[in-house]
Amino acid sequence: MKSRTKHSQTANYNPMKKKEGAGYSWHHWLFMLLLMAVLPLVYTDAVLDPVLVPRMIFLSIVLIPWLLYLLSKVIHQKINLEILNSTIFRIYLGFVLLSGVSIIKSINPGDGIWEWMKACTFFIFFVSTVLLFQQAKKPETTIFRFIALFSAIILLPGIYQLAEILQQGTFDHQSSYFITSVFAHRNIFAQALFYTVPLLGMLIYFNKGIWRILGLIFLVLSLALITILMVKSVWLALLVSVLFTMPLLFIFRKKLGIGISQLKKILVFIFIAVLIVIASIAIFSRFNTTEVFKKQGQAMQDFSYGSALERIHLWEKSLEMFKDNPIVGIGLSNWKIELPNYGTSDMRSAEGEIIYQRPHNDFLWILAERGILTLIFYLLIFAITAWYLIRIIAKSKNRDDQYFALFAWFFLVGYGIFASMSFPLERPISSALLNLVFAFVLIKYQKIESKNQKPKKSMIVLFLTLGLIILIVTSYIGVQRFKGEYHTRKGLVLREQQKWQPMIDEMHQASSFFYTLDPTSTPVKWCSGLGYYNLGEMDRAFADLSDAYHANPYHIHVLNNLATIYGIQKKDTEAIELYKEAMRISSDFSDAAANLSVMYFNIGNSDTAYQIIRNNKIVAQHVNYKTITVTIIYDIIEKMKTNIDDRDMLIAIDRIRNSNEWMLKVHEQSVHDDVPLRKQIIIETVYLMSAIDQSIDSSRTDYLNKKYLDRFKELN
Repeated sequence: MKSRTKHSQTANYNPMKKKEGAGYSWHHWLFMLLLMAVLPLVYTDAVLDPVLVPRMIFLSIVLIPWLLYLLSKVIHQKINLEILNSTIFRIYLGFVLLSGVSIIKSINPGDGIWEWMKACTFFIFFVSTVLLFQQAKKPETTIFRFIALFSAIILLPGIYQLAEILQQGTFDHQSSYFITSVFAHRNIFAQALFYTVPLLGMLIYFNKGIWRILGLIFLVLSLALITILMVKSVWLALLVSVLFTMPLLFIFRKKLGIGISQLKKILVFIFIAVLIVIASIAIFSRFNTTEVFKKQGQAMQDFSYGSALERIHLWEKSLEMFKDNPIVGIGLSNWKIELPNYGTSDMRSAEGEIIYQRPHNDFLWILAERGILTLIFYLLIFAITAWYLIRIIAKSKNRDDQYFALFAWFFLVGYGIFASMSFPLERPISSALLNLVFAFVLIKYQKIESKNQKPKKSMIVLFLTLGLIILIVTSYIGVQRFKGEYHTRKGLVLREQQKWQPMIDEMHQASSFFYTLDPTSTPVKWCSGLGYYNLGEMDRAFADLSDAYHANPYHIHVLNNLATIYGIQKKDTEAIELYKEAMRISSDFSDAAANLSVMYFNIGNSDTAYQIIRNNKIVAQHVNYKTITVTIIYDIIEKMKTNIDDRDMLIAIDRIRNSNEWMLKVHEQSVHDDVPLRKQIIIETVYLMSAIDQSIDSSRTDYLNKKYLDRFKELN
C-alpha cells in the first residue's frame, strides 16, 4: 500500500490521492455532522421566524473555517481544481452575479443585499462541498449514513407532536398544522420528509446491516407522516417523482442491470409503499373521517377555490410584475412590497391583516424580482444537473454511481414540484440539501467527463477569499436581522399591552439599515409611529410613519395612518391622496374608506363624503360606520333646509334629522331603491306629513313632491 501511494503521489502530484482508499476523512464526517445533525436543531422562539435567520447565521459561520481550510489546500496545491471549470459552476456563478444586479432596484437596499448574500452563501456551500468531497472514492457509503441521523432528528419531534394530538382523541386537517417538528410550518416539515425519501433510498442501497434497517424504518415513518399530514404539494411531488423516474428505469434497464428479479424487488417496494399509505389512512380514520383525504384529492384537481385559486392570483400578479420589469425585475426583496401595488381586492390580504410574502412559486419569484435572464440561468442549473444525471446513468461503468443518479433524479423532480408551488429557495435546509445533491452530481459526472481543464490557481484563491468576505458579511447582516426580529417580537407583545413608550424603544432598537421590515413586510417604524400617535406626539409620529412609508409605500396601514397625521396637520391634499392610494390598493379596506369620507366631510365636501360611504359597501363593516353616516346626512339635511321655504316641510325634515335611526333608515332605503339621497329625504318627509301625521291632503302632497323633487333634482 505504501509504495503504491507514493507512486500515485509522484505521478500526479496530488497528495490528496492517498485518501481515496478510505473514501472519507474527518472533515467529511464533521461537515456532514454540522449539516445533517446540527443545522436542523438550530431553532429559537426568541425571534419571529424561529429558523430562517438563525439557520442562515449558523450556515454562514460554519462555512468560514471550511473555506479557510480549502484556501490553505489550494495555496499548497493539495486539491484538484479541475472541477470548478465545469459548465454548472459557470452557470451558477452567472445566476448569483445577475441576482446581485437587481439590488439596484431594491426599495430597501439592506433587504436586497441580505437576499443576495443568501444566494452567495449557498453558492459557496455548493463549491465547498464539491472541493471537500471530490477526492473521496465512495463517500456515499458512509456519508449518507448521516441521512439516518437527519431523518431521526426531524421525525422524532413530529411523531411526539402527533402523539400529543392523538392523546386528546381528535385529529383532523386543522390539528395537523400543529405538527411542525423542527420547522416553522407543517408544510415545510412535510417537504423535508419528502427530501428524506430518496436520500434514505441511497442509505438503504449503499449500506447493509443496521444502517439498512434504520433506513427502512425511517422511510416507513416518513411515508406514513407524509400521508397523515395531508400536504397536497408533497403528495403531488411523490406521485410526479415516481412517474418521472420509472421511464428512466425502463429506458436504462440494461445499464442499471435490471432483470426480472430486480424488477420484482422494485414492484415489491412500490407495493409496500402503497400499503404504508393505506395503513396510514386506516389509522387516521380511527380519529377522523377519511372524507378529508377525498377533499384534499379533489383540491389537487380543482383550482377554483381555496389555496389553489389564491396561488393562481399570486402567479398572475407576479407575471404582471415581470411584464413591467422584464430585464432586471422589480428588485431583490421587492415582491412582498410591490404585490399590493397590483391590487389585493377580493383577496385575503384586502384588509391588511394577511400580507403575502412570496408567490408560492420560486421560478415566478425569481422572474418577477430578478428578471428573465436570471431565471434562465436558474433553470439552466436544473437542466444541466438533469443532463448530468442522464449521462451518469448512460455512461458510468460504476453501478453505484448510476443508482445514485437515479435517486438524485427523484429528489430533483420533487424539488421542482415544490419550487413550482411553494418557496424552498427561501428555506435554509431545503437549499442546503439541494446544493448538496448538485455538488455530488457534479462530482460523479466529472468522473466520466473529465476534460483536464484546470482554472488558474490565482482565480480560485481570489474566489475563495471573496467567499470568506461574503460569509463574514452574511454573518454580520444575519446578526443584525436576528437583533431586529428579537426586538420586534418584544415590541409586538408590548403593543398588545398598549405600553407605548417601551414598545417604541424596542422598535427603534430593531430598526437598522439591514432590518426595516418585519417578516410580514410591515415596517418596524410603523409600530413606533403608531406608538407616538397614541402618546399624542404627532411630530415624532409623522417622522416614523414617513420612514415607514419609504420602507413600504404600498402597505395599506402605513398609508392610512400617515394620511391621518397629514389630516391632523391640515395637509388635506396629501391626506386625501394617501387615503385614495390605500383604497386603490384594496377597495375592501374599510379604514381608508371611512377615513377618506371623514376627510372630505371635514373640508366641507359632504356630498363626496357621502358618495364614498354609499359606493363602498365594505364601510358598513367599520366600527364607526353609523356615526359617520348620520353625521354626513345631518349636514346634508341642514344644507337642504336653506332651499326649503315651506314651514311644515322644515318641521317634518327636522324630525328626520333629529333621529339617527331615521336618517340611517332613509340612507338604507335610498341605497336599496337606488334613489338619490336628497330625493329619498324629500319622499320620506312628504310621506311623514301625509301618511303618518295626515297633516296635508293629496293635492298638497303632490304639490310638495313636485316642487322640492324638481328643486333638488340637480343636487342629487
